[in-house]
Parts: sequence; structure tokens; C-alpha cells
Amino acid sequence: MPAVIAAVAVIALTVTVAGPVLIAAANGDTVVNMLDCIKKLIQQIRERAPGMPKPPPGRSKKDMEKAAQELGLKYKYYNFGFCGPQGADDEAPRYLRLWDIPGCGTIGNRIQNYFNDNHLYVFDCLLMITQGILGEYELRILNEAGACNTPIVIVLSKSELKAESKARCRYDRKDMSATEYQPIVEDTINEAKQHMLDTINKAQASYKSIKISRVFVVSAVKFRDFLKTHTETDALLAFETSELLSYLVAEAKNKRVA
Repeated sequence: MPAVIAAVAVIALTVTVAGPVLIAAANGDTVVNMLDCIKKLIQQIRERAPGMPKPPPGRSKKDMEKAAQELGLKYKYYNFGFCGPQGADDEAPRYLRLWDIPGCGTIGNRIQNYFNDNHLYVFDCLLMITQGILGEYELRILNEAGACNTPIVIVLSKSELKAESKARCRYDRKDMSATEYQPIVEDTINEAKQHMLDTINKAQASYKSIKISRVFVVSAVKFRDFLKTHTETDALLAFETSELLSYLVAEAKNKRVA
């Protein structure tokens, strides 16, 4: 049974988005843009979620209500499901709930029935956290989500480790400026996304229903650092975290029906 995860705010999530990259010259623009994005996001999740997610093909509103009842899920919240265990903090934002879905591939959660047994189709959006590798379990979940028209995003985590390693090799020192980090962050994002898209394109020969909503490159650690420091370097090394959070709420609103 999925468990509700609490978070101090959506901004404490370990995830990020793949859209236009919020990267500017080292003049403070990145910091301003990220703080503005966070402010708007918090405003949005203080509002009650409307309706419920649109039922997938072959299921009715009654099916959705029954599944939600079994999970203890309430549609007045935006509900995001993590396909794998994730940690969190102590308090949840008012109209948002994060769900920790039990890991698949165990005796109690066989991959063959994992998607339906855990009612993953009732969520506003699913998140698959990975460091860049998609195995059979992940591909099957992606395939079933696509067949049910359930939005699912791939979140590439711990990206700051790759960027910091590249920076050390390039500059041969520990402390780099935001200007020096900017091209490294751009390269890291582009390489990670291209690798993931190539993997998915190959997989679609066998998994015909895969439809990826987005791919996001993130760093939860650096995003949390940024919330304390508000520095340009931490904003850059947070990668696409703030964009991901905004995307999740927008995607949830788009999926809701009266």
C-alpha cells in the first residue's frame, strides 16, 4: 500500500524538471528567476485542487473513486507518486500529497501486476527517480503509464556530482565561479537528457506505449543549499529543480476534470 510522504514544502522534493533551462549569466538573473518560480509555486499549492484526474481508457470515475478510497487518497489534494522509496520531512503543503509507492520486483509487489495493484493510474503525475539507468521494471512501468495516459516524468538525480567532477577536471581547483560553472551545467543537462532519450527510443521497439511527459535533470542537495544561500552558483547547480516543481503542479491542473 502506498504511504503518504510529508514534505516541508514542495521545494524540499528531490526532483527537478526538463524544460527551458533556467541558466543566465552570472549577474543574479538565475537567482531572481528561481525565487520567483518558488514563490508562484507555493501560491498555487495553497489552492484546493479541482475535480479529479481524467480516468484512463477502460476505467470510469467510479473506478477512480474506488481506487482512491482503497489508497486513502483524496482528490482535493494534488497527488504525486514516486515509483520507488523516497525520503521526506515533517510537514506537507496544504493541498499537495506525495506518495511513496512500494518498490516493485518483490514477492508482494510483482512487476506483472505492479501498476494496477498499486492503482498508479489515480495519481496526477508519477515520478521515476533514476541516475540514468532504465531496467526492465522501469520500462514496464513507463509502458503501462503510457497505456493509461498517466503522466510520468523521469527525474535524473544527483547531477551536481557529475558537474563538480567536470569542473575539477577542467579548472584543476575546488572553488569555481557561477560563470565558470554555467557551460558545465549546460553540458551536463544536455548529455544526461540525450542519453535518456536514446535509451527510451531503443526501448520503444519492445515497449510500444511508452510516452514520457518530460525528463528533468536535478540536484536536491544543491536546491536545498540554494534555499539557504541564494547564491548564483547554488542556483545553477540545482539544475532544473524549480522548473520540475512548477511543471508538476501545472500538469496536475491540466489533468483534472470536474
